[in-house]
Amino acid sequence: MEPRLVWKYGNDAKSDMLSVNDARPEVSGYIKNYFEVWLTKSGKPYLVEKTPSNALRLDFVHAVFPDAKFVHILRNGKNSALSIRQFWQGSSAGFQNIDPKRLGSRLREIRPRQLPYYAREFWKRCLGSIHTSRTSKSIGVWGPRLPGLEEMVRDLDLLEVACLQWRFCVEQACFTGRQLPSNQYMEVRLEDFNQEMMQRVLDFTGLPADAAVDQKIKEHFKPGKSSKRILDVSEDENQILEKWLRPTLDWLGYE
Repeated sequence: MEPRLVWKYGNDAKSDMLSVNDARPEVSGYIKNYFEVWLTKSGKPYLVEKTPSNALRLDFVHAVFPDAKFVHILRNGKNSALSIRQFWQGSSAGFQNIDPKRLGSRLREIRPRQLPYYAREFWKRCLGSIHTSRTSKSIGVWGPRLPGLEEMVRDLDLLEVACLQWRFCVEQACFTGRQLPSNQYMEVRLEDFNQEMMQRVLDFTGLPADAAVDQKIKEHFKPGKSSKRILDVSEDENQILEKWLRPTLDWLGYE
């Protein structure tokens, strides 16, 4: 359920861009214990974790879990930014679009010492649900908390904010991940994903093949769907995407 507050424990006053120095003993101990308890209750031998903000802090996560393996799923930044903007517009204010299970999980994650840091965030989300005159810019915040995110939302177009979130996350994850041993970091392009690629991921992580995995891919993964958003973009929007994303797209080899 993407336990964002677990990862932020002890560093709640900071953005999501944490470093090795933030993995203090009490912080690492809390995170390890939380997941150990979760695994014990679930009866599972492995934890697969996908909190998006971890893309900003691979070195922090690696310091907490030195044996962890990272699968970095890349997607063309233009399609990603358009998707991120849609999440901002639909999920950053109010609670009507939040899965009740996710909300319950978030409430169980939070510890008393964290309450002062997230009360303001909760209040701004509540305001967004009753602020009838708001524009496409949300009062709250959504997604990986970049340093200065609220100022970005105030000063930039929402699509520009989405571009910067994608760019920061991808560049940080690639830069840090590519310095890890090859048996701990793997990059996968969503545009190239198929059952064969899924098997490569399973082999990399040491997880066994499973018919249920193959069935899920057949049912839910549609090749080419991840690239359709850009087809409906306006010229003005494409100029924004090019302005903020082109250097990183070229670096990654996206035309």
